[in-house]
Formats: sequence, C-alpha cells, structure tokens
Amino acid sequence: QAHVIATEAVMTHIAKATNPALVLRGEDLHCKIASSFAWNAGQKYVQDLIEPLMPDLIKNEIEIDPLVLKESVDQQTVDAQADNLMTALLLLVDTIERSADQVPLGVKHLMNVTYAKMKDLSFEQGLLRPTAGSLFFLRLLCPAILKYPVLEGCDPQNFRRKLVLMSKMLLSMANGVELCPDPENPNVCLLYTSPSPRDS
Repeated sequence: QAHVIATEAVMTHIAKATNPALVLRGEDLHCKIASSFAWNAGQKYVQDLIEPLMPDLIKNEIEIDPLVLKESVDQQTVDAQADNLMTALLLLVDTIERSADQVPLGVKHLMNVTYAKMKDLSFEQGLLRPTAGSLFFLRLLCPAILKYPVLEGCDPQNFRRKLVLMSKMLLSMANGVELCPDPENPNVCLLYTSPSPRDS
C-alpha cells in the first residue's frame, strides 16, 4: 500500500542523509516519494484550511524586505507592514493548531515515522521536531499556499509575492531559524525574504 511505500522511502532517505539539517529538503527519489504521499494525503486538508483565511491573509501590505521597499517608504510604514505580516502568520499558525486533530492520518503517520527515525539515529534533539514539522510545512502547507489561485481584483505579482513571503517566513519559524533583523530597522527580517527569480 501507499503508506508502506512512503514509510520505507522516508526511512531510507533519512538513513542515507549525510547532513541531518537537510532531511526532507532534497529532491532524491525517496524524498519525492514521501513528499508525493504527503501531498496526496493532505492536499484537501490544507486547501480547506487556507481557503477561508486567504482574503484576510493578503488584504494588507506585508513587504518588509529593504531590497524591495522603495526608499521613500518611511519607518512607520515598515513597522506597520511588519505587524501585518506577523498578524497574518499568527492567524495561520493559530488555525493550524486548532485543526491539529483534523490532520490526515497518513500525514501524521509519516511525521511520526520521521521523528522516530531521526531519534533512532541519535541526531541532535533540536533537529527532531523541526525535521518532522518540515514534512508538514515544506511539503504540504507552503506548496498549497504558493499554488493558491490569484483572488479576483488582486494584482497577480503583488499577490504572489505575499504568498512567497508568508511561506518563507513560515518555513523559517517551523525550522527554528533565528531571523536576522536589519540593524537599522529591527522589524525588518533579512533572512529568507529576498525575492528570487521565481517570485515574480
């Protein structure tokens, strides 16, 4: 069955990992099999999760990258947009926490397998939960956010940029990454916020 194949795939992927921090972040065959299973098992769940939230998630400006912001933008505006971003992220995280019991059994199973296998291999304790969580965020939630169709009346480029920014920040939070602020603008996070060619 599919869950048996996915279980073997994720265990083999972890066993072959040379860098535990990169577990489930690669594109090898075993990782792709596990990711495909997680997506098929949890796609409807995450889509139903974010659909009612999307209008509130993108209604305000959330850009905080100094490379993107115009020089004319004042600090008050930057602070307000940082607050908007945090509000959007907290809304997402709160909704995820409240729907934890609804996570499909297949996804829960694969997360538990990931956690147990990492623990068996005596990887650092601090990597266990972030790695198991990356299956949910990196392979399930964030792809669903990035694939969300542009809402009517929204500028496509601005809409996509907001989704990219939220996804990158979610991944940073899920992975336990300490975000690096701009010394001159404490509310501006520099890590994982710069747009890539695919963002546009």
